[in-house]
Amino acid sequence: MIIRQAVPEDIAALSDLACRVYAATFGHTLSEAELAAALRETKSEAYFRTVIDTDAILIALRGDRLIGYAQICEMSLPVEGAAPGSQQLNALFVDAAFHGKGVGKALLDAALALPRVRDGHTLYLDVWEENRRALSFYQRNGFEAVGYCDVVIDGTVIGQDLVMARQV
Repeated sequence: MIIRQAVPEDIAALSDLACRVYAATFGHTLSEAELAAALRETKSEAYFRTVIDTDAILIALRGDRLIGYAQICEMSLPVEGAAPGSQQLNALFVDAAFHGKGVGKALLDAALALPRVRDGHTLYLDVWEENRRALSFYQRNGFEAVGYCDVVIDGTVIGQDLVMARQV
């Protein structure tokens, strides 16, 4: 497995993976309109074209196949007392065929090694509490609950996520 920074030529495959994993994980909890909006807003090729130069997007490859990605961005979660420069793990998605094979851990480790994350001292994320697999993964990797945030799709609050943090 190779982990590297995404480049513009990866956007189509990145969007495809992001849409498939998001729909498989959350699609059953959303209306068709909410799912379509979420995919358009945060998983489409257009979305990735807007963030590829500002966010750190690490991709995991097995041969030529994109099997996972991690996206680090500037902190946007509403956490009281978050230090300036804190970073956010905006996404950590792994193709279902590669769950339990160390891809997520390798992507997280690579993200934690990024200078922007180390310099920020704290990495935050939000996770759906009913996503037990993800919640357990983050807890095993040193993240602790620090609060909650609204989940907003297409300008509408549809629920809440748990906010977690890890000192780097």
